[in-house]
Amino acid sequence: MRKRLVWGGWVCASLVAVLILGGCGSSGGGQADTQSRGGVAGPSAAGATAQGASATATRTTASKEDFTLGTCEVTISGGVSATIKTGGGPSSINSEYWLSDSERLQLAVAVGDTQAAVQEKIAAGQFVLTPLLLTCGDTRTNVQLLATARRQDQLPFGAGSYRIAAGERLAAVTEGEFAASVVLSGKAYRSGGGTLDITRFDRSGITGSFRLEIDDGGAAGAARGTVVGRFEMSCTGVSTRGGCAR
Repeated sequence: MRKRLVWGGWVCASLVAVLILGGCGSSGGGQADTQSRGGVAGPSAAGATAQGASATATRTTASKEDFTLGTCEVTISGGVSATIKTGGGPSSINSEYWLSDSERLQLAVAVGDTQAAVQEKIAAGQFVLTPLLLTCGDTRTNVQLLATARRQDQLPFGAGSYRIAAGERLAAVTEGEFAASVVLSGKAYRSGGGTLDITRFDRSGITGSFRLEIDDGGAAGAARGTVVGRFEMSCTGVSTRGGCAR
């Protein structure tokens, strides 16, 4: 089964994400240093232009509180390069596994589902909101991974290995895979596919690593890079965090 994701504003365009995450993208509680090379030129997702031989640095101020909730570190190397380090918190990591059933019900009803339909989905082991969303970086430089699972057996609450889909940002992604969005200095890059390995995923938090290839979508001579990341985040969610270990 294939499901088409609409990437305009990515999950930030979804009211579900706003309710769960308390905002869109990173909260700015991280730090991203970027340097692009290899003749990249053209309009970015934000309408900016990346110059091929120039180096661009983007920084945001990191609060100590964010890093007490975990870290995500990413290195991008090759024809385009960047380093990202950001803290934890609801703008960096979220999963409906970390919500209580009552919280899931309340949020799903708030975005238009019916109570009966939500209860039926929960009883059938289906997700009703966001299975898992990881954001490493700030609003101009970030890597986002979104689980497209519909059923909990496609993304169990525990360790596992998953495929990161390749293709354009508007490409159809096979249900159960992870979709990737990579933006460097405001310019969107295309996923060439990769893997995500989760070594711990429970009521206390999540730990894992990922690797994927990216390019700028051009023809011959396209800027390409390899994204390698690792993360260790505490369980977080809406303010009550009913599904997190106390």
